[in-house]
Amino acid sequence: MNKTIQRFMDKVFIDIETDCWIWTAYCNKDGYGNFHYNKKIMLSHRFSFEYFKETIPIGLELDHLCRVRNCVNPFHLEPVTHQENTIRGINFNKEKTYCKHNHEYNEENTHYYITSKGHTTRTCRKCDNMRKKIKA
Repeated sequence: MNKTIQRFMDKVFIDIETDCWIWTAYCNKDGYGNFHYNKKIMLSHRFSFEYFKETIPIGLELDHLCRVRNCVNPFHLEPVTHQENTIRGINFNKEKTYCKHNHEYNEENTHYYITSKGHTTRTCRKCDNMRKKIKA
């Protein structure tokens, strides 16, 4: 194994239950890993896909089929258009029954609203109330 790949894999934990390759080093504010390669910072999942599979076609981005942003398993990644990636993400989020803080999305705890682009979305009322208390 060459030094670059050894350095990359040293930052990966392989989850045997999900087969996700979890990036354990620095992740940016959006949850994607960063990897230093050729004196540049790359997103770690893009490096993995291009090293282990193929070059990402121009105009496409990688969709995490597993929905885990810090997964770098190249077989969990698929090049798609931005529009397709967005649609898949929206559909995935619609299926969630709990918010990221484990509050249930149910009738009394879910607030639906329309975004500036005309899309219907939802938030967790408990999380909204906690954010309001922190700001006060």
